[in-house]
This record gives sequence, C-alpha cells and structure tokens, in this order.
Amino acid sequence: MFLCCAAGLVTKTFEVTSETITHQRTLSLLNADVSCARYNHNGRILASSSVEGGICLNVASSGELLSRFFNPGEAPANRRVNAVQFSSGSRFLASGGNDGCVRLWDLKTQETMQTYNISASVVTSVAFSGYKDEFIVGGSASGAISVCDVQTAETAGFLTVDPAHGVHKVMTIQASPHPYARHTLGSTYSDGSVRVWDLSTGQLKAEFVRQHEAPATSLTLSPVSKVLLATGGLDGRVIFYDTLQRKKLRSLDLEQPVSSLALCADGKTLAVGTTTGEILVYDLRGAITPLFSTLVHETSGVHSLQFSPPPSDVVTTGVIPEGVPVVSAEHVSPCKGETLQEIAVRKLEALGMGSPTRKHEDKPGLVHSSPPSSPTRFATRIAEPSEPASPQSHSNGFATPTQSSPSRPFANARSELATVQGSMDERWQSKSSAVSSLLSALSRRLSEQTSDAFSPSKQINFGKSKLRAEVQRLREEMELRRQEEIDQLSTLLENLMDRFDAIVEENRSLREENEWLKSHVPAS
Repeated sequence: MFLCCAAGLVTKTFEVTSETITHQRTLSLLNADVSCARYNHNGRILASSSVEGGICLNVASSGELLSRFFNPGEAPANRRVNAVQFSSGSRFLASGGNDGCVRLWDLKTQETMQTYNISASVVTSVAFSGYKDEFIVGGSASGAISVCDVQTAETAGFLTVDPAHGVHKVMTIQASPHPYARHTLGSTYSDGSVRVWDLSTGQLKAEFVRQHEAPATSLTLSPVSKVLLATGGLDGRVIFYDTLQRKKLRSLDLEQPVSSLALCADGKTLAVGTTTGEILVYDLRGAITPLFSTLVHETSGVHSLQFSPPPSDVVTTGVIPEGVPVVSAEHVSPCKGETLQEIAVRKLEALGMGSPTRKHEDKPGLVHSSPPSSPTRFATRIAEPSEPASPQSHSNGFATPTQSSPSRPFANARSELATVQGSMDERWQSKSSAVSSLLSALSRRLSEQTSDAFSPSKQINFGKSKLRAEVQRLREEMELRRQEEIDQLSTLLENLMDRFDAIVEENRSLREENEWLKSHVPAS
C-alpha cells in the first residue's frame, strides 16, 4: 500500500508494508508550501495544492507532471488553496481556498465548471459526499459547513452547531469511505469538538464536545466499519469513537501534536502525521506504540496524509489533454458473455432457490418497471435504497450493525421475477389470440373478396396487395412492441441484480465489521 503526504514545499509518497515504510519519490513542482495532497479513485494520479493557488496533477508511480492550473483571484492571499478532493470517478476535482469559494474543476478541460461562494471566511476543507457525488461539502473558518448540490449548482443548506457551544472554526471534514455510509460526514473544530452528520437529513448523528484539549486538527472514518471514527489534535492525542453508541472507545497519547491522520483500506493500519514533520504508523489490533516512523520534513509539519485506494476492476476511459488516461472510470462486468436472464437464474440457483419456472422463454410480454430511485437530496428527499434496513434498531433511532438474513430480500426478488414472468405469459397469450383473430378475419375477407370478384383479376390483385401490406404493418408493429418489452424486462432484471449485489455486499460488509469490532474494541 502507498501513502502520500504534504509537508513544506514538497509532496512525498511512501510504500508501507507490515515491516517498514519506504520513501518512493518527492514532488516539488508548486514552488510554494503544499497545503494538501490527494490520490484519485484508483491511486494512479496525485493532486497537490499550494498556498499560492497552484494545483498540480502528477502520475503517482513516476511523478510525471500531467497538468498544472491556478486558482483565480486578484489578491495573492485569496488565491491560496487549502484543500482538494477528487470525485469518485476522478472526472472532477473540488477545491476550497481563502476566497471563501468552493470550486468544481473539470479535469478534461481544466476549467472551473461551478463556483460556490459559501462563506465570507476561509474554506478549510472540502469533500464529495453521497452515493453518486450529489454533494460537495465545504467547511469554513466561520464554523459553518455548507452543502452544495452538484445538479442544481446551488447551496442546498448548512450544517450548524448549537449556539450554546459557541462559534468555532471547522478544522477538517471527511465523508465516509464506507460503501453504505456515503451520506455520513465527520467534522472537527478548533475547540476540540467532534461531530458526525447525516447529509441525507442534515441532522447531527453524534456529538463529542471538547474531547481534545486543543484544536482537533484531523479525523479519519473507517472504510470497513460504519461506526468507527478517529480524530487527532494538537494536544497530542488520537481518540477513537463509536458513533452509533456515541461513546469514546480508547485513545493514543503521542509526544508531539497531531496534524493529520489516515486510515488504510484494510481498516487496521493507521498513519499519524505530526507538527514536527514525522509520520508514525500504528497497527490498531492492540498496539499502543508505533510499528515504525519516518521523518518527512525537518522544519514543517505534515499537513495532509492519505493512503492510496485499494486496486479495483476499473478501466480508465477519460483523458487529460496530454493524453494520459486518468480521469474517469468504467467498471468491467465479471459476467461478460452471459445474458441478463442467465445471470439472474445463476444467482438465484447459487442461493439454493432454483430457477423460476418459465413457460415461454422466447415470448416476452409487456413489463412495467419503475425507474431507479432518484438520488438523495439534502434534508428533503428520502435516502437511496442501497442499504436495506435492519430489522433491529437501537433506541436512538440508528440501525444496529448486526448480521441480517438475506433470505427475505432474495425471496422477494424471486417472487417479483416470477410475477413478471407470469405477466409476460398472460400478455403474450392475449396478444397472440388477438393477432390470430385479426389474421383469421383478414383471411375470411380475402376469401370473400375473391369469391365476389373472381372475374375481374385487377380487383383480386388489388385486394391481395392491400392485405399483404396490412399484415406486414402488423408484423412490424409487433416486432417493435416486442423489442420495447425486451428492453423493459432487461431494465427490471438489472434492477433486481443490483439489489441482489447490494444485499450480498452489505451482508459481507456487516460480517467483516462485526469481526473487526470484536477484535479491536475491548468489551466494556
């Protein structure tokens, strides 16, 4: 696994193993202090921002410069970029700076697509959130967190703290990397407080007031647990929380103030950056001392840390103007060559439920399938059904991360598929009867015309031509309707398979999460 960090005038990358941390390369192309460094979705591209407003994109493996562009602004102080973040497909880049604006960059054109003027103060941190990157979230020195709607290019709302706690600077924000918690956002504040938000409702999920005795400078959310959160502060402490139970789990005490945190995709490797320019690597499976450490910079702190994402089955399709394919992703289907019906039957058989009975596989009927649910909108719309609700709930209204049985959702999917097939059979039989009746009537009409006007051959030929044209028209209409029905059935089957995959993935994730919690969280 690889780790990137921003410190002083440079961006550095490291290879981290279970035994050591090895320096890979140093990038120093911005000629100014680097404020933030971030990997793209597949870890191939590295984005860096500077205090002078420059943003660089480099190939992570070689350090090759792909492009460089600058934050617009009249005064030099307003051009400073404090944070950058790739979208989930790496087509876009969000940035926030001293001018109080969050900008959305199109990496193909390297131009600003949208600008959100969210605050009169400095934007300290940015993040994409939502299952489809519906929101860009920006934290500001004014203490407010702005939620910007990407589709409407407007500010959807603000996440504000109870005035009783006072107004404090937002130090950093991060959206959860967990696949079923994409609307969860964590934030830290200059008074040492930590908060967790639900962006689908705009509500506060958990609050830990003044847990740090100094500004809480960093946080990281677990990619394998929906409830684990870690924060670091200038008091030299790293604190772990259970956001579901709303309690502190344990803490690590360091000799230096903490400036940045990063949790690896394995859920057990934690990197801690300090204000003295050092990186310490911990194994969360019980160790209270670092496995190893390295000095990144002698005179500057570690401003940001991030582990590269795990490898995934993606093929890059977009290109930056220089011709390097980096900016968008397309998933490769593991079932290439199979039809949708074959995939659905195979998955049902894998569950031991067998394939549903089909009387007329070659005669699809009309299927009315509802379109997929619309993306979640801030504070006004219902969350996406990507994560089925658990039958058990905690008293505070949040789902308890217990292992759920997939039998009911799978049975519902099978029942829905069988209902669709029954509807297909009925509608096909009805249409076949109607077509047969029409053809019989046409045949009788042809016979009558032939008997009534047998002598004039011109009338007979005219009648036959007219009937042939009518039959041809009916055939074309039937073929068109049949194709439309096949398309509708394919859409429905895709939706069913998506639901199947989501349920299987959720159960796997919940099992891993429960095992992880058992091994990492001491029984209280």
